Amino acid sequence: MSVNGKADSHFDGTLYNENRNRLPLVDLQKYAGQYVAFSTDGTKILASHPDPLELAALLDRAGYLGTETVCERIWPDEVGLE
Repeated sequence: MSVNGKADSHFDGTLYNENRNRLPLVDLQKYAGQYVAFSTDGTKILASHPDPLELAALLDRAGYLGTETVCERIWPDEVGLE
């Protein structure tokens, strides 16, 4: 059990990549140039911000632990922009 009372989760990178790759580009385009926190299964965007430290602060205020998110930058060319 984690410190916030939620069960510790096991990260499945294969599942994350499969689900993350299913997200439509049009949905990701609004995050181009930002850092995005995804759920560990890759199905949901939990928060985003252009500054990674601010993203971490948003996640902290929302009560997420680092083990509950996967953070990555969305590059414009990755989502069909530029």
